[in-house]
Parts: sequence; C-alpha cells; structure tokens
Amino acid sequence: WICFGDKRLNFDLSINGSKLSRLQSVVDLGLRYSYNLSFKEQVNMKTSKSHRLLGCILRNFYSNDSRILLYKVCVRPLLEYCNFILSNVSIRDKLRLESVQRRFTLRIHEADRTLDYKTRCTKLRLDTLWRRRLKLNLIFFYKILNKLAFSSPNTIQLEEPSCYNLRNPASKIKISQSKSALYMSCFTNKFTRIWNHLPQAIRETDSLSLFVRHVSNFISSETSLKMFTPTIVSYSTSEIIGTLNV
Repeated sequence: WICFGDKRLNFDLSINGSKLSRLQSVVDLGLRYSYNLSFKEQVNMKTSKSHRLLGCILRNFYSNDSRILLYKVCVRPLLEYCNFILSNVSIRDKLRLESVQRRFTLRIHEADRTLDYKTRCTKLRLDTLWRRRLKLNLIFFYKILNKLAFSSPNTIQLEEPSCYNLRNPASKIKISQSKSALYMSCFTNKFTRIWNHLPQAIRETDSLSLFVRHVSNFISSETSLKMFTPTIVSYSTSEIIGTLNV
C-alpha cells in the first residue's frame, strides 16, 4: 500500500492477518509516481530510456533525415507521455527531459558547435519540448473545456462577469484558490492561469482545428514568450534553458 501526503504517518495495514508492505512509489498505466506526487522517478525513467534509444539511433543510422524521423517517432513520444502530469514536475526535471533533445540536436550539428539550442531546433524544424508541451496541454485544456475529452463534472468553471468590470472577461476561467502548493501547480490550475492570459480571439475559437492553428502560431511568436516568462528571468534565458514552468 502507499500513502499520499505525509510520509511520517507510522502505522501498519493488514488483511486477514497478513501485513501489507508499504511502497514508496507505484507504476500504473506506464506512469510511475511516489507518495509526494513529484513524478521525479517517472522523469528519470523516461530520460534514461530515451537516452539509450537515442544512442542506438545515432550509432546505427547515418542519414540525418532518418535520424530525425526516428527521433520524432520513437524518442519524442516517450518524453511527451502524459504531458499534463508534468505540470507538477520541478523545473530541474523538465530540463532533464529537454536535455535529450538538446543532445540530439548537438549530435546532428556536430560540425558547428557554435549554434545555440534554439538555432539548432530551428534548422532541424523541431520545436523545443517546452513549447510543444505548452501547445499540447492547451489543446487538451480546450478539449476538456468544450467537453471533447472526458473529465469529471465541474472540473473547469467559467468566470462570472462582474457588472463593475470595464474589461471584457469573455471565456475566462474561474481560478481555484488553495494553500497547497501542490494543488496550485496541478494541471487544471496552472493552465487556467495560462488560458486566461491568451488573447480573447483564441479563447473564443469554436473549432478545434482552428484553435490548434491559432494557438500554434501564437506559441511560436515572441509575444507568447514575453507573456509567460517570469519577470525575474530574461527572455533569452527562458529560450535557452526552457525555464518556462509549463
């Protein structure tokens, strides 16, 4: 058995006189999580497997086109499995995920090591993982909001407009408040805040395909970088190391 929350709880559970062993982490549907829901072990497991698979691809294939195709098909899906869960992951663990693609782009451009990570991704027509994570999670959030994906009732509630508010709050989501840092960093709360900062034209899109197109263009622009970057971090730093906590 596993207890989520305070690890200091000290008691035993038994069934028919047999003592149950206490676990520090469990695996369910390919997702490993621990008692504190940090998902650190999940990140370590996926990055290790991705690095091994990437090494196999780089050793056995010499065409860059083949390497890029295999990376997109075999490696990147491992790093993006259950993307919405990564909302609770620390920035350090997100950088570990990004390091896989960083290594791949560096090996492809071995002849010119002066290129930075952003430039290498642009030349290979790859988005940085944090940008892809932001886009995919916003698309998933849109599906939940428009009942195109399964979710529990009242997971997301629209904000009620105030008669004293001079700005138009159309399509904004009500933000839940809690003293728990873990709760506030969960997918629903984090992407509610991000959703409310999107341009109103994107929030009011009534077609999934149109939303995907608009949000992809917006995330690729410098406007999105300035909007989501913490004030204590420079834009260039966020672009280089993926500091955006999404």
